[in-house]
Amino acid sequence: MTRLGGSTDWALDAASKQWGLERGRDIVVIQTGGMPEGVAALLSGAVDAVVLSPPSNFRAMKAGMHELVDVGQLGIIFPNTPLSTTRSFIKSNRETALRFLRGFTQGLHRLRTDKEFSMKVLSKYTKVTDPETLAQLHQTYGVRYSGDRIPYVRAEGVDEILKRTPGKEAREAKAGEFIDNSLLRELEQSGWFRTVGR
Repeated sequence: MTRLGGSTDWALDAASKQWGLERGRDIVVIQTGGMPEGVAALLSGAVDAVVLSPPSNFRAMKAGMHELVDVGQLGIIFPNTPLSTTRSFIKSNRETALRFLRGFTQGLHRLRTDKEFSMKVLSKYTKVTDPETLAQLHQTYGVRYSGDRIPYVRAEGVDEILKRTPGKEAREAKAGEFIDNSLLRELEQSGWFRTVGR
């Protein structure tokens, strides 16, 4: 995986538990540093398997590697890319935060519904130009893992992170201390999500 404590490390743990494998006993885990380094290590035979995310996993499969598991399909709840700010910012700039979330959720809707535009944006920011890989990226992020229509943060995912975080503070913390879904609830109650895409 890329880094100890990172999302690939967490994904490896999740898959290992599903398969009944234990670190140190069944598998040896090393850090590759990044996705390109992981692909290179796999293709060279330096490692037997690697945790990859798009588009690196597509590159590995195009080079003849086989996907063992799609961790996103294991039913695990994990806030991999949450949006964060301070309580004080929300309190003093609530309307700005609401406008941001309106734009963000419009963007998610467009990602899901406008494949051609989404592929152009994905190409710009990932530097991927291969149409097949871009189509796979859209399928992954725009269709398969696009999440719920309203992107509420789920407490069980934050609980999982707190369990994996060393130290007394993390052990004693509660997920609710880190989550504020009130802005999304306000948008939902206002009817915002019924109008997105019109």
